[in-house]
Amino acid sequence: MILKGSILLLLLIICHDRIRRSIVTSVADAEYDYIVVGGGTTGAAVAGRLSENPNVKILVIEAGKSDEAYPKIRVPEFESLMFSDANWDFRTVPQKVAGQALVNKTERWPRGKILGGTSSMNHMIYHRGSPHDFDSWEDQGAKGWNWGNVEKYFVKAEGSQDPRLSPKLGRNGPLKLTKAYDRPIVDHIIEDAARELGINTTDYIESLEGFSKLVATIYRGLRINSIEAYLRDHFPDRKDRLHVLCESLATKVLFNITKNGPVAAGVEYIKDGETRQAYARKEVILSAGVIGTPHLLLLSGIGPEEHLNEHDIPVIVNSPGVGSNLKDHVRMQYYLYSDKFPEDYSMSRNEIDEADDEYILMGLGPLLNTRFTSYIHFRTNLSGTPYSASTKNRPFPEIQIGIHPMKVQLSDFSTVYDATTYKISDYADEVRKALIERNGVLTNLIMVVGLQHAKSSGSITLQSSDPLQPPLIDPAFFSNEDDVRVYVEGLRFVENLLETEKFKELNVKHVFQPYCNEFGNEPPRSTEYLECWLRQVATSEYHPCGTAKIGRESDPSAVVDERLRVRNVKHLRIADASVMPHEISGNPQGTCYMIAEKAADMIKQDWAE
Repeated sequence: MILKGSILLLLLIICHDRIRRSIVTSVADAEYDYIVVGGGTTGAAVAGRLSENPNVKILVIEAGKSDEAYPKIRVPEFESLMFSDANWDFRTVPQKVAGQALVNKTERWPRGKILGGTSSMNHMIYHRGSPHDFDSWEDQGAKGWNWGNVEKYFVKAEGSQDPRLSPKLGRNGPLKLTKAYDRPIVDHIIEDAARELGINTTDYIESLEGFSKLVATIYRGLRINSIEAYLRDHFPDRKDRLHVLCESLATKVLFNITKNGPVAAGVEYIKDGETRQAYARKEVILSAGVIGTPHLLLLSGIGPEEHLNEHDIPVIVNSPGVGSNLKDHVRMQYYLYSDKFPEDYSMSRNEIDEADDEYILMGLGPLLNTRFTSYIHFRTNLSGTPYSASTKNRPFPEIQIGIHPMKVQLSDFSTVYDATTYKISDYADEVRKALIERNGVLTNLIMVVGLQHAKSSGSITLQSSDPLQPPLIDPAFFSNEDDVRVYVEGLRFVENLLETEKFKELNVKHVFQPYCNEFGNEPPRSTEYLECWLRQVATSEYHPCGTAKIGRESDPSAVVDERLRVRNVKHLRIADASVMPHEISGNPQGTCYMIAEKAADMIKQDWAE
């Protein structure tokens, strides 16, 4: 029997992983200099940088398994762990004012429960965002986090390995970066159409606004997560001072209560069904993520006093901002079809899965796919008006469009179309008609339109004082009507794109659209149509942030100071996306690494290391 395709590919990855040494510690010591809660994107990077000092001892506590338990994730195209135990399987509370697809329904919010966190399961897209994003952070009280201060930390993290990438990217950092899998036919079509609307081609590292190919955390054909970037290669030399504990759930920060206030002393966690403690001589650093970090703070008695009292949790610090200010990108998808696209323009799931030979033999082909090939970033005509999210009219792009060429056939329907958006049984006649008209293909181009800067804010709160119970997640999408107005202007761009000469030449059509027909379903469509449709189908882009934000001491919603120290507590710091005052204009992975680099530098400075 000959092993071929996916089986051979999986065996090769497993063999490669077995050659590498495991970085997982079976039993933790009682005391460390630093305890990092969360071995995800930011936590692993912080631990890696702190472990550069041979005189400190560090413990990383991770709730999930080692990334080595899921060898297939190393192949970029096989990134999805959404339906595995490597995902926390969080769900939102039913929404009240979001799209009809979410009203009175819950939505899945995937977060990585695995070493590397969400860097082990994301689309590997690397953005820096806009310099104006970080200047806006400082506007909101994040002193020292403007672009002039944070750019060097992006550079420090970056390890560009591709001469085609911008020279502004760092070349010597641990995070290996390359150009994503290229489909020039796709990009030329979108590029030409966008140019008709005044969108120029750019490199989004050089200048974010415009049409740009994307940068990916891929190297030598494999995903680079935070573990590969910051821990694994160094572990053999640091194993005596760097301990990584997996399948261990942190349940509480331990405090010493002194006359000068609470001092973080350690962490309580559950391992193998047993409650254990580890103590920190210097600091506890929370990197449990946008959901996990506020949840742990609340369980530990740091949060809104009234909310803690409701759950009979002793109040250590009354911090009203813990769990508030939840921000997220909102997305909706245009499913398009053309019978004039070249045959190799897009591939079906089956065609991608059958590309193993090219990947195994040459490290090339569709298995290097990040799903997206390029992005468009732009400002709407409401930028700089009171509808804008910027308090000082910072000109950051409000809309991001991801270009995702893919043939979607009936067998792909359940995985590609969101279950909350379209139910195939409800529209069986439309699906059958589409399959007949399009030779079995429902769509061969997806454009994901994302609102980058929402005014709406949600929350993370407790449903129980039991640490095994997940928190309540309420993104509160569209609770501010200005978001709808700005988003509709972003959708109008896609409507205009459909009317360009390039799209008309290729007979590009918006397909399978069962909603809001009472407003007219042929482009260019009305504001009433776009608003109706938006409210029907918009959903999370899974880029949450802000639930323990940086801010001024006078701001009651600020949880940490500009050095990421939890206010009114000593020796407790936060380093993850929860400290972001608001979203960036793009995917947040790169910003998480920047936060880690800056946090590690500040910790070393504060302890004179």
